[in-house]
Amino acid sequence: MDIRVSVIIPAYNAERIIAYTIESALAQTLSDIEVIVVDDCSTDSTLALLNERFGDNDKVRIVPQPKNAGVSMARNRGIQEARGKYLAFLDSDDAMRPDMLEKMYEAAEEHHADVLHTTGFLVPVIKPVPDDITGLSDDAYKPFVIEQCEEGDAVYFAPDDTAQRLDEWCRHKYHWSVWSKLFRRSFIEEREIRFDKLSMAEDMLFCFKALFYAKTYAVLPGQWYVYRIDGASLSRQKSSIQTVVRLTENLIKASETASRFMSENAYFVDHPAEHIKVQRIIFNSIDRFYLLPMLTQLTPQAIQESGSVSELFEREYGDKGAFVEYLYWRLHELLKEEKNSSDQDSDAEELCTST
Repeated sequence: MDIRVSVIIPAYNAERIIAYTIESALAQTLSDIEVIVVDDCSTDSTLALLNERFGDNDKVRIVPQPKNAGVSMARNRGIQEARGKYLAFLDSDDAMRPDMLEKMYEAAEEHHADVLHTTGFLVPVIKPVPDDITGLSDDAYKPFVIEQCEEGDAVYFAPDDTAQRLDEWCRHKYHWSVWSKLFRRSFIEEREIRFDKLSMAEDMLFCFKALFYAKTYAVLPGQWYVYRIDGASLSRQKSSIQTVVRLTENLIKASETASRFMSENAYFVDHPAEHIKVQRIIFNSIDRFYLLPMLTQLTPQAIQESGSVSELFEREYGDKGAFVEYLYWRLHELLKEEKNSSDQDSDAEELCTST
């Protein structure tokens, strides 16, 4: 049969709720889909559960990774295994409303979209959040819009002009979440778009490349993806010096990865100001959403006395490490001041506007 959508689910130690996630994909009103679950060498019983519950299901393909390599490599393995016309991504603790893929697929086909982008997501508001978040009534969800989208319910499009498209991206019109989109698989393969090996914000760079290259980037207003926020998401983990060092190292890697992509791209070579602007947006967005919440829980003195950040900057920048560290602390002093004077209550509210 012709597979319309491949749903890719990376899984690591997700034994408690992944069955509900997979069932939400199997319950889609769109027929002819496949669900690819990539187990990233879980140390709990995730793989055994997958084989027991879904091993005989023709629509589910269970793909064990040979070694633990992180969410980016798991998603890339899913892309490699996929046979569908479009790719969709689903996190192992989230869910899809039953008509999500049908609505997205129909819009993508009608408009011949390389990327079909929806404008928001749903969050369960009842407490405690149940393991099965797909069977809730409509009034149990709070809808969020995660970018500055146009009003109404009609499909609209990113501008054909590259400069205009980038300007809208820099103004956060197109959010970086990979799970809010359908990607035409032939387009992803032709452009060789893959997830970079990062521990956070890997989807930001993937979605940026897709936006940059897409001939037709269509936006479908609406919210069908159910996002679980009661888990141990990175932005809610308890801070530690080790976490700060890891996030800082990832911030450096993400910035360098984005710069390398643009340095190898003719458009950005010819438009260096655009290169600088985009890289600044990527750096600032990752810093504010991931690193700053960690730093606000610790004192600079404690981190500095550990020497861990200093060692990182010395390793990365050599003799310039001390100056880079000075800039690092000065930047976060300013960001903390800005954060303290803000009327917003949470990191999520910095990025989301309630409908």
